[in-house]
Amino acid sequence: RIKSTNTLVSPSGQVAHYWVYWTAGSTTILAQHNVPSIDNDATGDAGINLTTAFGSDNFAAFVTTNEDSNGWDDQECQSSGINVHTSATVDVLCSTITDGTTAACSLTNPNQWQSVGCGVSA
Repeated sequence: RIKSTNTLVSPSGQVAHYWVYWTAGSTTILAQHNVPSIDNDATGDAGINLTTAFGSDNFAAFVTTNEDSNGWDDQECQSSGINVHTSATVDVLCSTITDGTTAACSLTNPNQWQSVGCGVSA
């Protein structure tokens, strides 16, 4: 749940180190905690920059997307995931797989991205 302080808290009371919601294909952050900026590296490729780094590279992160026009029907599916990460950055990728006479996979910008990460702060 998100408390009135804009902090994501698990049922056990642990606080998410960061969370962010942004418009894909841009650096426009719609809501965030501990994320001062987004890097729009390329189509379907973005970087999340953290204000306060994790204590190490050993943390858990999750990314997903919102899509209302392409990538979620009987002929296409979209997938997103963590590409690489350091204690201060998380890079994410999004791709669409198209089913047809020739199956293909290519990086794509979704409408919006969301990501959350939990771990020990520096």
